[in-house]
Amino acid sequence: MGHKQYSVRETEKEINILVRKIGNLKQQSSVTCITHGGTARGRTKGTQQVDFTPVSNPLQFAEGEAEKYCVVPIQDDDIFEDSETFSVRLAEPSYGLLGRPRKSLITINDDEDKPLVMFDTSHFVVSETQGFIIAGMKRSGDTSVGVSVMCVSEDGTAIGSQPNHLANGTDFIHRLHDESSMVVFAPGITNSSCTVKIIDDHVFEMNEEFFLVLKDPSENTALGDHWRASVTIRGPNDESRIGFNPTEYIVSESEDTVSLRLERTGMDLSHTCSVWCTTGDSSQLEAQPSLDFVPHSEQVNFTAGQRSANCSIQLIDDKLNPKVEGREQFIVSLSTGQNASVSSSSSKAVVILTDKEDIPSIQFGAAEVTVRENQTMVRVPVIRSGDLSQKSYVRCSTRQRSAKANIDFIERPNTKDSVVTFHKGVSRMECEVSLIDDVIYEKEEKFIVKLSHPDSASVFRPHLGEDRVARVTIVDWEDRPRVSLEHGAYTTTQPPAVTPSVPFHVPIIRVGDSSQVLWVNVSTQDGSAMAGVDYEALSTQVEFVPGNARMELEVMLLHNPHNKAPRMFTLLLRPEDFTNTQLGTLISTSITVLPRVDGQGWILPAPPIVVSLPYYHSAADYVRKPASPGYPLVCVTPCEASYPGSNVTTEMCAEAGINVSSIQYSWEVAVPAEGGSGFTPFYSLSDDTNFANSHSKVLESMFFARHFWVRCIATPTQGKGTHGIPLRSEAATIGSQNGVCETVMAPGLAGGLQGQSFKASLTYINASEEHHPNTIKVHIEIPHQDGMVPLISTLPIHNVRYLLTEEVYRTHHRCSNLDAAGGFLRSLQSPNSHEEYQGEREVSFISLVFLLKCVSILSLYVWNFINSYFCFN
Repeated sequence: MGHKQYSVRETEKEINILVRKIGNLKQQSSVTCITHGGTARGRTKGTQQVDFTPVSNPLQFAEGEAEKYCVVPIQDDDIFEDSETFSVRLAEPSYGLLGRPRKSLITINDDEDKPLVMFDTSHFVVSETQGFIIAGMKRSGDTSVGVSVMCVSEDGTAIGSQPNHLANGTDFIHRLHDESSMVVFAPGITNSSCTVKIIDDHVFEMNEEFFLVLKDPSENTALGDHWRASVTIRGPNDESRIGFNPTEYIVSESEDTVSLRLERTGMDLSHTCSVWCTTGDSSQLEAQPSLDFVPHSEQVNFTAGQRSANCSIQLIDDKLNPKVEGREQFIVSLSTGQNASVSSSSSKAVVILTDKEDIPSIQFGAAEVTVRENQTMVRVPVIRSGDLSQKSYVRCSTRQRSAKANIDFIERPNTKDSVVTFHKGVSRMECEVSLIDDVIYEKEEKFIVKLSHPDSASVFRPHLGEDRVARVTIVDWEDRPRVSLEHGAYTTTQPPAVTPSVPFHVPIIRVGDSSQVLWVNVSTQDGSAMAGVDYEALSTQVEFVPGNARMELEVMLLHNPHNKAPRMFTLLLRPEDFTNTQLGTLISTSITVLPRVDGQGWILPAPPIVVSLPYYHSAADYVRKPASPGYPLVCVTPCEASYPGSNVTTEMCAEAGINVSSIQYSWEVAVPAEGGSGFTPFYSLSDDTNFANSHSKVLESMFFARHFWVRCIATPTQGKGTHGIPLRSEAATIGSQNGVCETVMAPGLAGGLQGQSFKASLTYINASEEHHPNTIKVHIEIPHQDGMVPLISTLPIHNVRYLLTEEVYRTHHRCSNLDAAGGFLRSLQSPNSHEEYQGEREVSFISLVFLLKCVSILSLYVWNFINSYFCFN
């Protein structure tokens, strides 16, 4: 035999047993191969269970053959028989001898028929709500006998509870290692199951896992590959649901955002969760992303216990170019819930946009309008907002109140004749109502203007806004009766000795409504002139009868032989008690009494006048007209050719021996009082600055501003500084127009001073440069404003008044425009070098120098300062 032993499986159909021949191979020989049963049985008469087929076959070795095989068929069945053996022997050799070994032992292994018990799979998945997990089991091999096995459970992330005691927080009922966990396969049965109770609670849980293990199989039974299986309780279970509530929102396009409410429901809300809130695509008939709303995608988070949250979508309003578009909508969706599911019934919300505010709205621009009766017309602004792409109409009619139609104003009836039309693109119109101006003082009267019957050619009919009624108040300030003095100053000479007293008449005028009786108290007040010495004291009441607009008050002047200088007293107006008399602007006047000296009085033949410098040569045309706020003022005396009526007054000056060059000047200003009612008293200008002084014929614009009152005082002098009688001009009003820079640079106005650009640059000039080598070039551009002078310095500027009036404070400001002899102004005329006025010669002044030298040619509204310095401060 080639081998003493062989092993074969029952499922193999045969076994080949090697027989070798050694020695002389050139001769033919033979031998017989015979099987002999052992625990394995061969087929014999009456035997039903056969393990192999007996053979007795001769093996013939030809010349040269050394090996042959004895083939024994193996019988396969379904009965587990464990390992069985039989033998094959050699016998009956021919032409040879039997060597050793002469027998081979064959073992038949029947492992495939051995009963195997296992789970159907190594992993089971179950839902908590199923209640049970039925883990399928199967057995293979010999099913002719019954087998059993233990199926027990083990904890994983899922925790089991004892069968007789249900513990909180457990997920299933344990199968213990006892007889209750035995699974039995009866003969012929190949499938069974291992059942485990799953506990359904109301606690949110993610995936949890426990294990089933097979143990202690019965005799002659083995465990298969899947002897251990994992069971996953699928999560999340008892998870909360998130959805929109409500699912439809109607919002105005003008709102910045729309907040959608997300509601979370479920039994267990003790955990965190989230969901994505996203705007969806819109069709052409719906609201468009980036046009009507901002595309949005947001993860909305819920904390433990939180039941609601908001998803905010930003809306885009077309308020810059409103257009009525009707109702539009877009969709907001929920998706990708984490630790929560999205409610299928409320996973989407519809946002409907309305644009009612884009429908044209018409209303008054002001609910209260005040107008003066003498303006003859009131224009009440009517404002249209919303979509302006179509023509709109509205009626504007009047209703009388204390003001009566066709007596105080012209009625606008509520008919088509009173329609105000808004053309395409027009947002503002005016409702005009004509006023009737009379001379009767009526105090305040009121009427209303009302809008009605809005209409349009568009399908979107305009509507009226909140201010559909405007109240118009007519004030009659011009007709209110006012009593005033005609002039603010008078000059006269004292009576001669031969006439101890003479009357002096002072006119008192009434302006406004003259249909009523008015009383006013008049009294005198001492100044340098004393009552009883220079004049008779006066305290009386003046009565204006209806129709009377002018009265002359008589003041008695007395001869004072000791009077060697001008003396002055004041006449005052006071309203009568218990009457509604109002005083005008001039309630006091000064009366200057001049002494008689050799029959002459050093006094100008007429008071001076004040005009803006550009109008100097045509002063007669600009007397009592508002002066320019940007140009200097000039005090024009009657001794000059430009004075009105100079053909007479110049001769009088010559006869009196008054020389123009010997006249001294001073100035007084009054500023508007707080609240815009009246003016403060006049005060004298006394400060002289490094730019200009206040005691010259010309007053620079830096000393006054718009709406100021300014007057000059001219005093003639004669030899040795003897002064004549000072005369004041009438006050000149500084207007708001015709400035150097008009009103563009007026502070507080659109495009004014605040909107201009200030520029400053410092540039080092190399030593190799031809002009101004090794210096710092300072270039400053400052927008010009009428009445203001820019102050520039490389040092901090403090105590501005002292800097302008005291030279010692300016000594350290070398790189500045504060020193007229150096710095930016070193090439300009000295501020104190005004040329004296003689005949027709021009009056020079520092303001014109600044304008000519410092204002940029390219822009007449910009100061342009350029200079180079060796600066070490």
